[in-house]
Amino acid sequence: MQLDGTGFTHNDDTTVTFGGIPATDVQVTDSQTIACTTPHGAAAGSVTVLVACANGEASLPNGFTYVDVPPPVV
Repeated sequence: MQLDGTGFTHNDDTTVTFGGIPATDVQVTDSQTIACTTPHGAAAGSVTVLVACANGEASLPNGFTYVDVPPPVV
């Protein structure tokens, strides 16, 4: 997914969490854009998104919503 903001740093210290669970494949595209993969395993519902880097951290309560997806029927 893509996160938009300001002040992101290209250092390896940039982290993103969804409800406290770390995102994977975090890539800082530029100082205003981060691309990442949302983590699996969270229960359905809204979670806080937290971005931390050398410039500090910022969070967005209820910034992402997980939904239950029923298993496929064969």
